[in-house]
Amino acid sequence: MIHLGSLFRLLLVLGAAILATLFTGLFLVLTLVSPGGSIDSFYGFPFTWKDNIEFVCSPLHPQACQSPIYVTQYDWGVFALDVLFYTAIGYGVLFIYAKYHARKPSGDANHNP
Repeated sequence: MIHLGSLFRLLLVLGAAILATLFTGLFLVLTLVSPGGSIDSFYGFPFTWKDNIEFVCSPLHPQACQSPIYVTQYDWGVFALDVLFYTAIGYGVLFIYAKYHARKPSGDANHNP
């Protein structure tokens, strides 16, 4: 049976990892401009899971001459890898926090005058 505290920590770390991954979707990591008339922008850290593509007027994309065409694509497998990455960081922080507080003496019981 799962301990209630363990379940709470799991949900807390997983929720924080999902929020951190969504937040990194705002970070522009790389922009590629192709001579064929498309501009690719990649978002997400450490793995790019969001791709914005802008098609501009060119012989390859004549339909974009009236106005640019924007396409956003998501790679949910890479999103899951990002969530696992931040989950590992969260559990690492909890592990270090638990180790630090386990060896830290509490109160004045161990204090010798």
